[in-house]
Amino acid sequence: MAKRRGSDPSTEVSSAEDPAMNAMQHTRTRGWRRLAALEAVRDRGDRPLALAEADDVGARLDAVAGAIMRSVVEREGPLRTLVRLTMEQPLDEARGGPARAAPLRGLRRIEWIETALVPARSRLGAARYERLASALALCIGYQALLVLRDIRGLEPAAAEAVSRWAAHALLQAVHAEAAAPCDG
Repeated sequence: MAKRRGSDPSTEVSSAEDPAMNAMQHTRTRGWRRLAALEAVRDRGDRPLALAEADDVGARLDAVAGAIMRSVVEREGPLRTLVRLTMEQPLDEARGGPARAAPLRGLRRIEWIETALVPARSRLGAARYERLASALALCIGYQALLVLRDIRGLEPAAAEAVSRWAAHALLQAVHAEAAAPCDG
């Protein structure tokens, strides 16, 4: 039973009888589960990858893709929990709940991808750079691992190899696009 503030005991209601109380308790519990899942997947160093100073974007991207995929394989269980919990928030928004102010997950992944792409940023231009970073976020990380493991049935090493291959294919495609003569 939960008491409403400023009421007498005769007005006590259970959370099952009060949808607002039930929603508040559900949100609080989900928030704690999400925090616990985030802590379980946090990288121990919590810093961007130490990349070679080389200007070889392909080598830098390969290092990032490999490190991210190995990291998500090591934390696959907690990451699955985190994905499930964070997938619920957009549903809350659709039901009139609070709007999301920032991305729910993946910020470190984007930071690492952008760090790998630094030498190519000026050559690509802003639009191509942003599109490449976004496309790489699709094929590197735990969403990619879930697809490659659950849908394609790949083992972790094969999933990492596919992610690295896809990252290189995207990099080659954007370089070919940038080198192509402009139409018009």
